Parts: sequence; C-alpha cells; structure tokens
Amino acid sequence: MSDREQEAIVPSLVQAPTLIARWRGVVARHATSVAVACGEREVTYGELDQRARAVAAHLLARGVAASQRVALCAGPSIDAVAAMLGVLYAGATCVALEPRWPRARPVSYTH
Repeated sequence: MSDREQEAIVPSLVQAPTLIARWRGVVARHATSVAVACGEREVTYGELDQRARAVAAHLLARGVAASQRVALCAGPSIDAVAAMLGVLYAGATCVALEPRWPRARPVSYTH
C-alpha cells in the first residue's frame, strides 16, 4: 500500500465509532427487542446492556484499567455475551478462552 493510500485510510479509522458506541445505538433503537436467546432464556437489548454495565462496574471496582486484557472462560451463554460487552464497556480487551482447552494454554494467552 502506498503512503497516499495509507493516509487516506487512517483518518477514517480514527473517526470510526467504537464497538460500544455502535452497541449503545442498537440498544437505544431496540431496547425491548430480544438480543440473545439461549435455550429457553431470552434477554432484550436493554436487559443485556444493564448486565454488561454491571460487569463493567465490577471490573472497574476490581482495578481493571483501559487497554488491559481480561480473560473470559465461559461456554456459550447469555452471561458470556454480557461479560464480553462488560469488558468492552470497561475499556479493556476481552480474551475469550475455550473452557475445554488444557489448563496451560489459557495461561499462555493472558501473560
């Protein structure tokens, strides 16, 4: 990629809304619509957002800082989605780990 092509891309990346900014827009437009279903459980966008904000508050209270990595080892569930969003709300990076992996593998990803 030429310097000119790179210069054309960078401003658009800097001005691009964050994932959480986009998420907030979706929540504002669809607060009462079902966001996630898992088995017979369902949560709306509004409910999922409340759960995510609670996770973020918990992480921030525990000292998680912006740009830190937070490991999440959970199977597919509503709580896992809320946790991922909560990590992002806290300004951290979510490192999703597979619960079935051998114990040593997740350690190598988080250190």
